[in-house]
Amino acid sequence: MMFLCPRGPHSPDGADDEHPIQTPGVTLAEFEALLDFFYTDTYSKFNNGSLELHKWLDLLSIATCYDFQRLRKGAIDVIDSNGHSLWDSHWGLSKDFHPIECIVLAEKHSIPHWLPIVYMELCKCGTPI
Repeated sequence: MMFLCPRGPHSPDGADDEHPIQTPGVTLAEFEALLDFFYTDTYSKFNNGSLELHKWLDLLSIATCYDFQRLRKGAIDVIDSNGHSLWDSHWGLSKDFHPIECIVLAEKHSIPHWLPIVYMELCKCGTPI
């Protein structure tokens, strides 16, 4: 996308510290997770699911934003596996996450198969929203 924009009178984006490449809507944590994925042993962790959940959520977010389909699918697959704290061992919602947080994640990242689980958990909630 940035390569389609006309160049201004200054040097091109990314040429120096005064003209950084803008990444609107991407947090520092998301960008760091992506760099870790590309430049460290995170790729091997991708296959065995040993990253913490927050890193997978950051990877999911940036992969969705920039349409990295294989990374997005891999992140969803790892999060869906029972080994992460978004879900408990019986495919209910983890106590670390409120159902509303999971609804927001599912909607933000277009993951409709999360919604039935989360809506059931929301119905079981003992406290009003």
